[in-house]
Amino acid sequence: MTPYSVVVFLHVVSATGLVAALALEGVTLARLGTAPTVEVARDRAGGFAAMPWVGIPSMVLILLTGGYLATTWGWKPEWIRIAIPALLMFPLLGGTLTRKGITAIQQTLAAPRESNAGPGKLGSLQLWLSWGIRVGTLVGVVFLMEVKPALAVAVTAMAIAVAMGAALAFLPLPGKEAR
Repeated sequence: MTPYSVVVFLHVVSATGLVAALALEGVTLARLGTAPTVEVARDRAGGFAAMPWVGIPSMVLILLTGGYLATTWGWKPEWIRIAIPALLMFPLLGGTLTRKGITAIQQTLAAPRESNAGPGKLGSLQLWLSWGIRVGTLVGVVFLMEVKPALAVAVTAMAIAVAMGAALAFLPLPGKEAR
């Protein structure tokens, strides 16, 4: 076992943590959309609380280990120049669109209502779009890591992956309205 192999292992484990955080977010959004009452919606919104505890450490570890791996390669592979900036979209989207959307949901659910009243519309397009873009970006980065393409292919692949992820926001997924 070498330091390099340990870093690769930590990189893969942190990517798995990021997948788990995205899955938790998607399931939480979908379950909120099917909540019949405010009380049920409040319970289901609890999934949002775990996301930062999984997603933030995973993202930090991905960037640290990825930076180390890229340094060992000399930053020469062209796909790295696309993958790292793409990963930096995660904290930008998470800290803006996702955080604002989750805060709005939490405020809506905190407002006094009859316990048997419906929760209203939860899970906005901005939350689904942020989630979809991050899912697509992660799929794109995994593609780049595995295929290691030249710059033109890397840019095209990432653009397609992000576009396909964004398209998820407009699909009639369970727990959300068709857009």
